[in-house]
Amino acid sequence: MIKIVEILIDDILNDAAGCSEIIHGACRRNPGLHVTGLSANEAMVFVSLEDTPSTSGMMQYRFAELSELDKDLIASEMKSRYYAGFTTVGSFISGKTVWALFAAPVNQSATK
Repeated sequence: MIKIVEILIDDILNDAAGCSEIIHGACRRNPGLHVTGLSANEAMVFVSLEDTPSTSGMMQYRFAELSELDKDLIASEMKSRYYAGFTTVGSFISGKTVWALFAAPVNQSATK
């Protein structure tokens, strides 16, 4: 099974926590679903959720600003978040900023 969740980029910019809860809520309602990717056009983000076996348990998902449009900053921020326990699921550009969807195990504080 695959489910595509569509969220306006403007909505993410205005309420990242609320939009993050949309993703987390969809996975919570159907525990077999996990985020497997993210794609975007100029106005909308498309998050794919698939029914996949997972050994990592329930994940918490968060949209957050990643960095400016600089390849060194992007890589550095992705590594920094990785070492803090967050996996970068996908990203999109808004203006001169890169935003991303991050995942972390539910039992970990996912406040970024």
